[in-house]
Amino acid sequence: MADHAGLERLLSPEERSARQRFLREADRRAYAANRGLLRSLLGRYLSMDPASVPIRRGPHGKPELVPAADSGPVHFSLAHTRGLSLFAFTRLGGVGVDVERIDPGLDPERCAAWIRLPAARARLLAFPDTEKLAAFYSAWTAQEAWAKALGPGLGPVLDAPEGGNPMAPAGLTLVTLDAGPGYAAALAAPGPDFSLSFMGRIGCHPLE
Repeated sequence: MADHAGLERLLSPEERSARQRFLREADRRAYAANRGLLRSLLGRYLSMDPASVPIRRGPHGKPELVPAADSGPVHFSLAHTRGLSLFAFTRLGGVGVDVERIDPGLDPERCAAWIRLPAARARLLAFPDTEKLAAFYSAWTAQEAWAKALGPGLGPVLDAPEGGNPMAPAGLTLVTLDAGPGYAAALAAPGPDFSLSFMGRIGCHPLE
């Protein structure tokens, strides 16, 4: 089980203020746990006190590190859904991850319009009915991870006109991740020649 009190002590004053803006206690605890874990992991990579890791809000609202003159930048992405959090770190460039808990009651054909890449949507609709749900979540998490790696996030992708979204620049490689039964996850990382050096569970904790 995660030490929620210990993780919360790592938060900056700005993060503590952001925590209080959540209406539900479960959401406040989840935010504190995820930000605390992020700081703990970044502290390991940077060899510094997690509470002192200089995280700021980027131009698109995505958290990022304040650049340091004495080291190369560490790029990171985080995603969470009910019961599971996912983190990615690299020095290669912008990275994005997404994880979703699969809702068995979701209608994948009705939600196919949310997949803004025409080719990806066509592949989704071509799956047999028994496989469409998994295919939708695979496409959705891939789209979300890709948008995070690009920077602005998913909003501009969904708002872009059909065929005119910024989802196809060169330089990003998409990987489907095994997040366990009941979940779908994806990673978008810079360059074609990267490898996952580690993937595992730091610790499972109830977010609700």
